[in-house]
Amino acid sequence: MKKISAVLAILLFLVMIFSASVDAWNPRLDNAHYMVRGSTTNIESLQFKLGFGFDRFNSFDALFAYNGDSFDLQGTWLLNFTGDLEIDMNLRLNASTELAERRIRPAIGVGGEFPIGDRNYSFWSIDYFFNVPSNNLVYEAGIGFPITSNSDLTLGVGNSYWNRDSNTVGIGLKVGF
Repeated sequence: MKKISAVLAILLFLVMIFSASVDAWNPRLDNAHYMVRGSTTNIESLQFKLGFGFDRFNSFDALFAYNGDSFDLQGTWLLNFTGDLEIDMNLRLNASTELAERRIRPAIGVGGEFPIGDRNYSFWSIDYFFNVPSNNLVYEAGIGFPITSNSDLTLGVGNSYWNRDSNTVGIGLKVGF
C-alpha cells in the first residue's frame, strides 16, 4: 500500500507540473463554502472549503473540517476536462488526513456541476480512498440555489472521509469572489 501512495503522489506532482502553463501558477481565490453537516438530531461537523483557480483546467479545493473534537484537512486537485462548457466535469485527486493521525490518505474520483434551469445547479462527487481499512467510497450530491449574484445556498447529502459509515445532510453558504 505504501507503493500505491508513493506512485499517486508522484503522479499528482507530474500532473501539476505538466498540465498548466507558467501563467497558471498564480492562484486566485474563487470561492469560499461554509457548510454545517449532520443528522436531524445533531451536528456532525462544521466544514469550510476554499476554492482556488489556476486556469480553466486546474483548480484546488482546501477543506477544513471540525467535528467537535479535532480538526481535519483535505486537499483536492481538480482537473476539469470539459473546459469552458456549462457542464463542469472534474477528475479529482485528493489527500485527506486527521491531524491527530498524521497520515495522508490518497484518493481518486470524479465530480462536477450541472445547471438546473436558469439559475440553480446540482453538484456531485465520488472518491475512492486507498489505504483505508473499510468503506473506501466517499460521495456527496446536492443542489445550489443562488441568493445573490455571488452567493448560493447549498443543500446536500453524503458522507466524508472522516465519517465514511454514515450519511449526513448538509446546508451551506457558498460565496464567489
